[in-house]
Amino acid sequence: YHGPCVGVSKAESDAMSEFSCPSCAAAKGVPYKYAQGQPPPRPKRTRRPAARYVAALLCEAEALRVSTPETEAMRPLLEAATAWDVPARALLSPSERLCGTERLAALREAVARADDLEVTPEALPLARAALERYDNWRRNEDTLRERPKEARRPSVSAASMAPS
Repeated sequence: YHGPCVGVSKAESDAMSEFSCPSCAAAKGVPYKYAQGQPPPRPKRTRRPAARYVAALLCEAEALRVSTPETEAMRPLLEAATAWDVPARALLSPSERLCGTERLAALREAVARADDLEVTPEALPLARAALERYDNWRRNEDTLRERPKEARRPSVSAASMAPS
């Protein structure tokens, strides 16, 4: 763990011989001893590599005829990201036959599943951007609904446009 991510200073880190992260301490039913008057911080995940970089690395390893335990461990991780990508791209496609709310629910579920993958699928940024655009649109719509009628722009009718 990174010290700042779990609330442990450099001096505390140097002095300790054993460490339990906030999750492990909670699982053991013991208080997290490094909490400084606030709830224990949520450990941060490190950045995950994009699928295209992992694919390129594996292609290079094949071209060099290199086989290591690490390259073999990367193959199923890349396959899982690729398997996620195909249905996610279908959800993002305008030809998908799901109605708006079903599509949004499926897209939210897909993004949540992608968060558990160790390799970032190529379509994940597109899926997140689509959800963000929808959420922004929904907030704007809610804001417009909440405005009092007198604060809204007057509607233009045919009678008001007729010459007098």
